Amino acid sequence: PVLRFDGGKVRLATAVAPTAPNMTAFAVFELDKPMANGTVAAHGNHWALRRDGANNAIRWQAGTAKSAPTLPYKAGQWGVWTAVQEADSGTLGDGVAAPKTVKTQKIVAGSASIVLGNNAAGSAASMGGYLAELLLYGKVLHPTDRAFIAHRLRVKFGL
Repeated sequence: PVLRFDGGKVRLATAVAPTAPNMTAFAVFELDKPMANGTVAAHGNHWALRRDGANNAIRWQAGTAKSAPTLPYKAGQWGVWTAVQEADSGTLGDGVAAPKTVKTQKIVAGSASIVLGNNAAGSAASMGGYLAELLLYGKVLHPTDRAFIAHRLRVKFGL
């Protein structure tokens, strides 16, 4: 089963959860009509996986800084995306292009809801697409473990 997020105020939110200073995230999604900064998933202002403004790129963002790894995406194409935050280093991979690593802000300690499909404020930043799976780990997984999980997700969803 997959979830469709389409529209300026459509989103799903969890209960408030604490942040992790280091983390690994996997997301299986497809964007076909994303709004500018369309958010796949976000944890308040602590981190976000979203469209890079109005560009055809996905951005992994720690904090509110614009210094973030980005990779291009193709509208209507499913993908397995991997994001890693280790202290002030963010890495984004899509299994196609080489992963991109950039010096970023650190994830600041705090608590917030994890929001899917739109930004935390629920304003017009819809991902405009489908989300099939999101996995979040409160630590940096070893590259071998990340490759295994990404492979398992590609097999599971036939990608």
